[in-house]
Amino acid sequence: MVAQATWRDRVGAAHDRFVMVPRGLRAGGTVAIWTDVSGASAPAPLTNQDALLIGLAGGGLALACGAGLLFGLWALVRRATMAANCARWEDEWREVAPNWTRGTRG
Repeated sequence: MVAQATWRDRVGAAHDRFVMVPRGLRAGGTVAIWTDVSGASAPAPLTNQDALLIGLAGGGLALACGAGLLFGLWALVRRATMAANCARWEDEWREVAPNWTRGTRG
């Protein structure tokens, strides 16, 4: 819920703005307001739990991106290795094929 609030900053200047207040607060009640250097209202800093959650999410994302990158590189190396092996096997078969005999023994 939003309500009109009035407060004084550290040099005594009055500020009058709309701020978020809990439901059921009566007129004239007190609300904690975070301010910046100019005395204007500012969002509250992150809680320890919020910072931990953001850190874990960022770490998980970095881990997933790293794993995806490694998997992609592995797939590329595997494909290149298979192509090189197939080319070598084909070359070797071309050398051996003329000497290969079918159906004759002995």
